Amino acid sequence: MSKIVFLNNEATSKGQLMLLLILPLVLAITAFMLLSLSVIKTGGEKHLEAYEQALQSEGNAAVRPFLDRNGLMAREQALSTEMSRLFMKRALLLSVLLLLCTGYMISRLQKRFYDDIEKASDIVRNMGSCAGMLSVTVEQYAAISSDESASISEITSTTEELSASSTQIAEHAKAVVDTAQKTWEDTKKGATAIESMMMKMAEIQGDSQKSAEEILDLGKKSREITKVMEIINSIADHTKLLAFNAALEASSAGEAGKRFGVVAAEIRRLADSVTESTGEIEGKINEIQEAVNNLAVASEKSSRGIEQGMEFSSQTASLLSDIVEAAHTTMDSAKQISLSTQQQKTANSQVVIALREIMHGASTTSASVESLSTISSQLAALSESLAQILKKLGYKGDVSLPGPAECGVKA
Repeated sequence: MSKIVFLNNEATSKGQLMLLLILPLVLAITAFMLLSLSVIKTGGEKHLEAYEQALQSEGNAAVRPFLDRNGLMAREQALSTEMSRLFMKRALLLSVLLLLCTGYMISRLQKRFYDDIEKASDIVRNMGSCAGMLSVTVEQYAAISSDESASISEITSTTEELSASSTQIAEHAKAVVDTAQKTWEDTKKGATAIESMMMKMAEIQGDSQKSAEEILDLGKKSREITKVMEIINSIADHTKLLAFNAALEASSAGEAGKRFGVVAAEIRRLADSVTESTGEIEGKINEIQEAVNNLAVASEKSSRGIEQGMEFSSQTASLLSDIVEAAHTTMDSAKQISLSTQQQKTANSQVVIALREIMHGASTTSASVESLSTISSQLAALSESLAQILKKLGYKGDVSLPGPAECGVKA
């Protein structure tokens, strides 16, 4: 822009210079032509007036001298001499005026010319200053842009690695969710099985309790049978005693008591048989009572085992319930982690895309910086060329280009 302004100023100055040089010449030529016409017209008019006056005053006698060739030539020579002298005076006056006007114009033009050169010098220095500032700024920005590009590239690589890690974490989180889901379902099935087992054990406990009660009732009845057998044995003993007494009476009665003796013997034999049978029954009852006692002990042990099993099952069910709840909580947490990792994965992908766009922008900026560097070099070269032109034009001022320190820029 400064170059265009300077060229425009230079063209304007040249146009004004040519105009100021041509204008006095045109004025001089115009004045000379007007003065010549004025002199010729004035001399001719005077000559005609003299000729007319001579005709009017002297008549034919006065005309003759004018008609005389020598006289006419003398008059014209005198007239020409007078016109030449008058023309020289006016030309000298016009030349003086022309010289004064030209000197004034030249002084004004010279002042304007040096003012324009001074302005051009300032413009050149400003262009050099701007070129220096632009060059240093471009170098600094190029270094910063290079560092930023390296940092962005490193961040992009790290973010891509983080995105890959997020993908793996998301896959692992999904596997954890699936495992937690299966654990929760299996634990829930185990809790259901424990509840079913506790119900079965409760039924078994009820049956065992009922069996124990029946066994106790059987033992009670066996003891009652023992009492009955004792009564039967007592009756058999008394029967045997009566049969013995009857046999004694029958033997003392002789022939008459012989039949009674046979009956008494049969009764005694029957009583012995009853006693023997009751003994066997008593033995069986004792065995039954022993078995009943064993069954009672076993039933009691079984009841205690069932009670302990139910207690353990209740504790297991409680633990399984806690495990089910914890598994459900773990599953929910795993789902939240999976959702968060998916969101993080999406966010990382978006960050990678944004960083790639930033890298593309940084590349474009680097290309722009290179273009600016080229422009600043061209601007500096142009400033140097303009400074050389100003020196050739005779400018004595300082047209040296400022350095970065003079531009206020730290290299």
